[in-house]
Amino acid sequence: MSNEPKVHLIGNAHLDPIWLWRWQEGCGEVLQTFRSALDRLNEYPDFVFTCSSASYYKWVEEIDPDMFAEIRARVKEGRWVPVNGWWVQPDCNMPSAESFARQALYSQLYYNEKFGRICKTAYNVDSFGHSGMLPQIIKNGGMTAYVMMRPGAHENAEIPNMFMWESLDGTQIPTFHIPDASGYGSGNAEAINRSRGKADKRRRTRYDDLLRCWQPWRRSDKGIDRVCSDPA
Repeated sequence: MSNEPKVHLIGNAHLDPIWLWRWQEGCGEVLQTFRSALDRLNEYPDFVFTCSSASYYKWVEEIDPDMFAEIRARVKEGRWVPVNGWWVQPDCNMPSAESFARQALYSQLYYNEKFGRICKTAYNVDSFGHSGMLPQIIKNGGMTAYVMMRPGAHENAEIPNMFMWESLDGTQIPTFHIPDASGYGSGNAEAINRSRGKADKRRRTRYDDLLRCWQPWRRSDKGIDRVCSDPA
């Protein structure tokens, strides 16, 4: 086995379809983002894309069946990976346990019907809090791992990037905490350079042999749909 560290660049789109937008604008953003992702999958044979939330896929299925058929084909290939077996990325402070259970029930049924599989990774990158019972809720929803981002280092610097989260009932879930320096949600050169710097630091210090850099892939209102330039 190689001793060289690994850097995984994850093609990813986190969408807030109703945050300060009318839902129609958010739906349009989903359609444009998914079209861009499919174009990149056609362009680069090694590119793999991931996106959450069953509601997005339902919109595409109803509005653009041809695009939905493309997505289903890419999911079957393993190059498009739906994550988060919930209808949306929910607030994780106020909803009841029944609300979480219903999200998982309806969403995982939808994923299984449309893609022949359920989501195995829970994904809440923009929730401003996390219920202490989430490990149990996630496991009971058929998922086996959790990806989150908040709180940031400025809010709680003691949370490691990877850890086993145990809820009060003893249920454990492996959790990945996206580091601030990964440049999540920022496609500018400064954020990408921070990612490279952190990867290089880990390579030199052997602090960790794994760093995941989450690079957003979203078509903006300016028509920009590539956040990282092609490698030289």
